[in-house]
Amino acid sequence: NYNDMWRYDAANDQWSAAPGSPLLGGAWSSTFVVGNNAYAGLGAKFQGTGLTGNLNFYKFVMDEVTTGIGESSEDAIDIYPNPASGFLTIHTASNEAVQVEVYSTLGQNVISKKVNDLEKISLEGLSSGMYYVKIISGNKTIAGRKVQIIR
Repeated sequence: NYNDMWRYDAANDQWSAAPGSPLLGGAWSSTFVVGNNAYAGLGAKFQGTGLTGNLNFYKFVMDEVTTGIGESSEDAIDIYPNPASGFLTIHTASNEAVQVEVYSTLGQNVISKKVNDLEKISLEGLSSGMYYVKIISGNKTIAGRKVQIIR
């Protein structure tokens, strides 16, 4: 029975208290993430000396500041192949060198590397699963994409 909620900022590797939620004081809740949305619900809520069932799900929108990863609609960045197995290639419309950061679904930075346009990035040592690729030019995030790694 917890009465707090926390958010993880992968870009800064920090946790911060989140605003109140209707699930505070709840137990046995289920949670999952789809894209930049977190869903929590079900379970039970402690009220007085007993439990009351919760049949609702609540949606929490996680913006780029919260997750550190944004989805960009810019066509100026290509990240391929996707799904990938041995390597990734980053192509920018400006053909410039960029900082590439790859994060696991737990928010752990597993690759951080400055690459030139069309340079291949080795995925050696990464297991199968979904990863988030963040592309940085200067001090600005210019793209974020989900990439599936298969083995």
